Amino acid sequence: MAITPIGETELDRLKRKRDEMLSQLKECEDQIQLREREKRQEVVESVRELVGHWGLTQDEIFPSGKVKVKAAKGVPKYQHPENPSLTWSGRGPKPKWVKEWIASGRPGSDFEIRDAQ
Repeated sequence: MAITPIGETELDRLKRKRDEMLSQLKECEDQIQLREREKRQEVVESVRELVGHWGLTQDEIFPSGKVKVKAAKGVPKYQHPENPSLTWSGRGPKPKWVKEWIASGRPGSDFEIRDAQ
């Protein structure tokens, strides 16, 4: 049990404890940053070693200089009842055929794919 200095109030003790904990937190954050920098350097060295070993070029690793992420296509949830090649996932703007179908007074349920997940 810690010895409390004479005349120290509970509030003073709590403030002192808070300052100690903030100091410990700062030390932990500094250690995390140091470990992250060290790990990052290890990864860079490993990648350079592999690139050198295999004789890879930047274009082989990053075609056109950029890493492209393709958007996933949605699973069709709607299909034109008369032309099955026309489908829509339900995401994004409604296709012309959906707008025309609904505008003609026919229910949207007519083109729902019943077994869609």
